Amino acid sequence: MDFQLSEPQLAIREMVREFVRRDVIPVARERDRIPDPGEAYPWDLVRKASRLGLRTLGLPESLGGRGGDFLTLLIVCEEMAYGDLGLAESFDTTLSWSQVMSKLMTEEQQARFIPPFLEDDTFMLAQGLTEPDAGSDNLLPNEDPRAGVSTTARREGDEWVINGRKHFIANGEIAKLVFLTTRTDSARIIMEGTTLFAVPAGAPGFTTGRVHDKMGQRLANNAELIFEDCRVPDANRIGEVNGGLRSMGRVSFANVLKTAGTALGVARAAYDAALRYARERVQGSRPIIEHQAVGSMLADMLMKIEASRSLIWRLGWAVDHQLDFDPNLPRLAKVFSCEMAVEVSIKALEIFGGAGIMKDSPIEKIHRDAVTLLHSGGTHQMLRLKVARALAGEDVKGW
Repeated sequence: MDFQLSEPQLAIREMVREFVRRDVIPVARERDRIPDPGEAYPWDLVRKASRLGLRTLGLPESLGGRGGDFLTLLIVCEEMAYGDLGLAESFDTTLSWSQVMSKLMTEEQQARFIPPFLEDDTFMLAQGLTEPDAGSDNLLPNEDPRAGVSTTARREGDEWVINGRKHFIANGEIAKLVFLTTRTDSARIIMEGTTLFAVPAGAPGFTTGRVHDKMGQRLANNAELIFEDCRVPDANRIGEVNGGLRSMGRVSFANVLKTAGTALGVARAAYDAALRYARERVQGSRPIIEHQAVGSMLADMLMKIEASRSLIWRLGWAVDHQLDFDPNLPRLAKVFSCEMAVEVSIKALEIFGGAGIMKDSPIEKIHRDAVTLLHSGGTHQMLRLKVARALAGEDVKGW
């Protein structure tokens, strides 16, 4: 197992770091303070990142993309989150679902949807899964057919008529293509009764509702999706009827690792800010980093960041080399890394002292961003339960 990054990976990492230093960090805190969440989305940064090839990095070269491997995608997510978690999560969603375009779409669907995606620097993707009454039970299916998504798709000839509402959807208001999970058989459990569709923005009967006003990830756009007799052709169906979650699980079970990667970037940002402050802040006639209590806190922060990176990179390397590994590990990596990011941000707040909670402090925003990771990609209670059921011998499906 070789964790030495390749020359292309090192080059991409340095490119993203320079983009973050030059373009993201100088504006992230200012945009974070925009009161209207619908106006906070950083289109200028999206266009710049797209021109660097980051938006299409998840597509293979054979389909016109940059052909980044999975470890490279993890590195990009980490580096973008170092500058701003909301921006990173927006790109994480698009990177994840561009892989679905390459792996689950038919050739005819790829011919229709991929060229516009490649040509438009603002073409972002979204996943329509979470609903007001269906969240983590989508990821931890049970034997009750009433559990999980209730947005329905009913077939009429060569079309499907979709009705329902989604919320908290990443890229919800700004995505030009939504991968929508619908209930197509209400008598069957969620793993056996859902179907996935590609729904373009502007489809008849498809509108967006409110943009959610969040405490953190304010540069990310999360919104409601509303479907009122929305008609989608059967040609836009992804995979088999009633096979939606199974198809998604085969392709995207490891994508939760990218959430772990973004957590790593947030933790690094908190650690670096605390380290700089501890070297500059003088108390008791010397920099506070020379006080044992503060130095020990920084040592703990660095230890957990490096432990998280080791787990994430190991799994990314395994995905790229098509090695068998325990499917529980991506779930645990997500839990460990996101909880680590919150812990590191709290320690950074403590190191800053009273200055940490002030609006002009960098760590105040970093901490607000960090706590949003506790549910992103599935609540940690649900992920732990999923691992526990697998350890008990249950065949835990999905991702």
